[in-house]
Amino acid sequence: MKDQRTYFVGIDLHKDYSTITVLDEAGNELDQRNVPNDAEDFTIYFKQWEGKMKVALEATYNWYWLVDLLQRLGLEVKLAHPYKTRIIGEAKVKTDKIDSRILAQLLRADFLPTSFIADPKMRDDREWLRHRIYLVRLQTSVKTRIHCLVDKYNIRHGFSDLFGKEGIAFLHSLSFPERTQKCLEGLLRTLGYLQEELRPLRNEIIASGKEDEEARLLESLPGFGYFSSLLLLKEIGTVERFASPKKLVSYSGLAPGISSSGGKSYGKGITKQGNKYLRWLLIQAASSVVRTKKDRRLMGLYSRVQHRKNSKIAKVAVAKELLTIAYFILKHREPYDPMRLYRNDRRAILNGV
Repeated sequence: MKDQRTYFVGIDLHKDYSTITVLDEAGNELDQRNVPNDAEDFTIYFKQWEGKMKVALEATYNWYWLVDLLQRLGLEVKLAHPYKTRIIGEAKVKTDKIDSRILAQLLRADFLPTSFIADPKMRDDREWLRHRIYLVRLQTSVKTRIHCLVDKYNIRHGFSDLFGKEGIAFLHSLSFPERTQKCLEGLLRTLGYLQEELRPLRNEIIASGKEDEEARLLESLPGFGYFSSLLLLKEIGTVERFASPKKLVSYSGLAPGISSSGGKSYGKGITKQGNKYLRWLLIQAASSVVRTKKDRRLMGLYSRVQHRKNSKIAKVAVAKELLTIAYFILKHREPYDPMRLYRNDRRAILNGV
């Protein structure tokens, strides 16, 4: 007869090894040890156990390979939310053994705050889009460094874009002291390499956005384009996993934090405890809306909040509104309509309609 026992496993994952704690249904500790981060070692360890195994590990930066391996072994895997398991970080005595034991205990008690486990295809798409963000940031850093060199020597130019074709030719014609000249030449080579890397990547993303129906719907949003639409889709995973737009806003880290003391509550600004890529793209989109001033509805919101608070808070309000509207666009599969009162949709969601 097959063993029907259930074991609860907590794994504290590090770069080179992991600490594993196994509890039985009564909460008794059956085993605790360090295992090298090697697929064969993990496979041998878990195959020695008979019965059902439920596993919890934190959503650290390097969880992909281990979750995939454990799922292939037929184990039930839960990814713990790193912020909500703060009890681990706040423990008076903090060791790998305590961390893994607490994860196992939370899993056994069904108190484990979990994170969404994206499938391999979605993770692959995310890394692809995040790579573009990384390259663009590098490109911006290189351009800023070149501007600094030019300004240090008070070199004047009439180019609106110093990094256009004529501007690059101008930069190549400049003459600096020997070592500074080598710095400039190296920066220009680096910039050229980054541009060559970004060009085909941009074309691939545009083609992918054109093929994705949901991405095309999101492109109707002010401040959104092919890249931001795809990034939002891949970062949220699927809109169906959020019960309301409020839940999605919270996931982005744009929700306001609350501090309570003496029976009174105080706002603390946005939590920033969420998906940083989603938060970044929404602030970028909100900045575009404010800069272009094309959408009267969103600019009305911006003006009202700016009058009461300040421009920074007003921009965050626009970002949250954009994400809320994106929620309903994906729910109803309809493009953005500036004349539609999306607040009515919010009431319907809250009333379970």
